[in-house]
Amino acid sequence: MDNGLLELPRSEHIINTLDAQPIIDAVSSQLTFIIQVPGTINFQDNPTERFQKITAQDDDCFRLKDAIF
Repeated sequence: MDNGLLELPRSEHIINTLDAQPIIDAVSSQLTFIIQVPGTINFQDNPTERFQKITAQDDDCFRLKDAIF
C-alpha cells in the first residue's frame, strides 16, 4: 500500500467555504450535523477541477452522503 500512495499524482486542495448545520431529530433524536465543503482540486499536470462534499456527522460516526465532481 505504501508504494501505491507514493505513485499517486501530486495534488493541491483549496477549500472555498465550510458550512455545518444541525439537523434536529434526523436520526432517532440524536444530534446530527450536515457538513458541506466546496472547493477546487488540482492534480499535477491537469486542469483545476471543482468539488463538493456533503457529509452527515452523528455522535459516533462519519458518513459520506454525496460527492460531486
